[in-house]
Amino acid sequence: MAQKGEKNEFLHIFYSKCLPVFTSNLVEIVNGGTRPKKDDYHTAKKLSLVLRLLNFCVGPHALPMRTFIIRRDFMNKVLVLLNSRHHFLALYALKLLRSVIQQKGVLLQLLQREECVRQNRGVSGG
Repeated sequence: MAQKGEKNEFLHIFYSKCLPVFTSNLVEIVNGGTRPKKDDYHTAKKLSLVLRLLNFCVGPHALPMRTFIIRRDFMNKVLVLLNSRHHFLALYALKLLRSVIQQKGVLLQLLQREECVRQNRGVSGG
């Protein structure tokens, strides 16, 4: 069994070094728009895998995920994926959003730091 220090060190490295690499494609595709820049099936499938990984991490690692989401303004980027023409990608984005909201205190911190909902008010209209 791994020591607690080793586990914390691994999680720190994972959330500071590995997760930004996993999510770089997602950030690149949705950065600065209200629709994904590239919305083909292959890209949507890759992004859905990233969202599934993030959704898996939200439950057991709430504190590091909360820090990752808030520091990188990640929920705004995930909300853009709701405008994808691929329904499975929009559903995975919605599932991640619901998982984050269920965590204690995350929604309040997001709303205080960023105006996430106001900026993306027209997401579902289009």
